[in-house]
Amino acid sequence: MKYYLSSSLLSGLILSKEKPTILSELESLLQNQARFYTSVWTLIEFFQEESIIQKNVSRTILHLITELTEEILPLQKDVLEVLQLQGRDDKTQTIERQIAILYGMD
Repeated sequence: MKYYLSSSLLSGLILSKEKPTILSELESLLQNQARFYTSVWTLIEFFQEESIIQKNVSRTILHLITELTEEILPLQKDVLEVLQLQGRDDKTQTIERQIAILYGMD
């Protein structure tokens, strides 16, 4: 199965008290041959969070994300059309959900 890693999930991996639970779930999915994806849009949203910027370890975080994911989806024409239709004021989760659907994620 293909799973999309949202900015809120990535934030949870770094900042949440639930990190061990999230890691355990991701590990279980990996053992069951799951493949993880994220997008450039999600990474931009994720790294704009003030708490991530303050950690000053964004390069290491990006490296770990690239190790975990099968692919970081680019901003192609289809994705840009979704962003244009949604508008910048729309919730990040809605935009990420649309990108995931566009790429056939579960």
